[in-house]
This record gives sequence, structure tokens and C-alpha cells, in this order.
Amino acid sequence: MRKLILLFLLLTISFANSQDKGYWVCFNVNVNPEGQEAFVDALDGVFESEIGSQFPFTVTLNEIMFASRENKMTHQLCFLAPNAEVMDSWGSGPPPNAEGKLIQMLFEQYVDFEDSILGSPLIFDPSIALNMDYFTVWQLAVQDPATVASAFVQFDKDTKKMGTGVFGLHEAIAGMRGGVTHYFVARAPKMSEFLISREKIINSKAFVNYVSKTRPVSDIVGNFSGKIIKRYNMPK
Repeated sequence: MRKLILLFLLLTISFANSQDKGYWVCFNVNVNPEGQEAFVDALDGVFESEIGSQFPFTVTLNEIMFASRENKMTHQLCFLAPNAEVMDSWGSGPPPNAEGKLIQMLFEQYVDFEDSILGSPLIFDPSIALNMDYFTVWQLAVQDPATVASAFVQFDKDTKKMGTGVFGLHEAIAGMRGGVTHYFVARAPKMSEFLISREKIINSKAFVNYVSKTRPVSDIVGNFSGKIIKRYNMPK
């Protein structure tokens, strides 16, 4: 049976102005194994349909592979909006077709919700990041966002040639677990490439500099990783 993965794609996007600032909503859920295959098929039915192609959100479905005890979910389902105006349509529920009704039924039967989180990408290019399957997320409690953001930008620049992946930084707005203010995300095409790049980076001067700047003003309060198995309405 295919594993259902509702990936917490913590997407990060750099936009030219605040009107184009992206936002995302992610559901942390536990899915009963008996309903995973049917749920994935129902999502395909909705988002690969003509109605689904008009859906204003990019949708990601991923499997959680590793998680700290603070993250008691099996999956994540995430929705990315390109701007604040699109968020006005949030909460309308599944489309009123047969597949949408099936998703609603399967949610009620097989899915238990843990969290519903609203956030915003601060630094990221979704056209690159969302095409990489593997990801690791660090949940941060940040006391000085400006210092962390500045250190992140420098770290990202200094490690560009050390691997095949990308980094992202996101802001938590509402619904996050206690103490979490930001998310640091590492992505790679596959797990092996993440692990190889990680060995180079953690032994680099760039990593030492980043840690020395951010450790006094931020703490890691949780961690999880997984891989994307479904992508719908991908950004161009």
C-alpha cells in the first residue's frame, strides 16, 4: 500500500513587494493506514481534474519519515498561496464534485488532525524547492528575527556550492506549537544527497559562523523530515 504523505512543505518565496508575499497553511495529521491509498487516489481525482486545476493554491502531499516527539503526526498536507488576496478564499472546503465529497468522507473516517498552521515564506524559490523530494525541518524559537535572517542569508550564500539542495526560512503566524516562531528548511533531490551535503556543510566555516551568530538568539524546539510524493498546481 502506498504510504500517504501529507508533507509539511515549508515553502519559502522571495517576492518584490509585500503585495506578492506568499502564505501557506499546513495540516499536521495522523492517517489510518487502512485509508491511505484511497485518500491519495481521491486527492488525485480532485486536483488533477478541471476544477482542481483552477484551485488558487499549490498543494503538496508528503510522507513524514522521521520526527521528534514534539511532532506526533504521520503526514502533512500543505497549501501555498501566492499572495494575501488568495487567502480570502481559504475555508471554502473541498470542491462540490464527487471527488471532493469523497475526500471529505475519507477525512472524517481516516484522518485525525493534530495542528493547523498558518505561516509565510521569508526566503525561498518555490520553483526550485518544490521540485526536490526530500526535506528536513527545524522548528525554531527565535528571540531576534533580524539577526537570524541576516545570518541565514549569509549562510545560504556561503554554502551554495557545497551540495545539490537548497535552504529556506519561514515565519510562523498562527496555530504553531508552543514557542515556535520560525522554520529552517533544508531540501535535496533525495535523502542520500542531503546526507552527503550535510557532511560537507557541518564541517565548514560557514556552518560555524551561522551557529555562533544564531545560537545566542534562537533555540531548536523540534525537528522532522520526509519526502514529497504528490504535487498539484505547481508554480511556473
